[in-house]
Amino acid sequence: MSEEQTKQFSSGFVVAAGYANKIRRTLLAQTRPLGIDPKEAVRVSALINQHLFNVFREKGIDKLDVVRVRFVYRIKDNKIDVDWDSLTIEHYKKHAVIENIPPPEHGLEAVSYTHLTLPTTERV
Repeated sequence: MSEEQTKQFSSGFVVAAGYANKIRRTLLAQTRPLGIDPKEAVRVSALINQHLFNVFREKGIDKLDVVRVRFVYRIKDNKIDVDWDSLTIEHYKKHAVIENIPPPEHGLEAVSYTHLTLPTTERV
């Protein structure tokens, strides 16, 4: 009998038009090292993507909006079980585009960032 594993999924920020490919690729990348058959990951990502397509349409998420999809899933007996209650979608709409930004009045000067370096006991 195999042990159950619980995993967190996060797509990262992605343009809504590309969410399906991102979810499939990310789920494959997360489950491959665990020995999960890629066909199982593709099957589950297809179920998730079908559901998300309907949710995106229902919520009016445009293909150019940005989303981040998160959920918990469990692996047992080489099967992926999505915890649908944990599914969240962060949705970011384009508010405005800022164009014609003038250059700085004082011109550009080189800036030293060495003061931002954390102290260390080792010499470089």
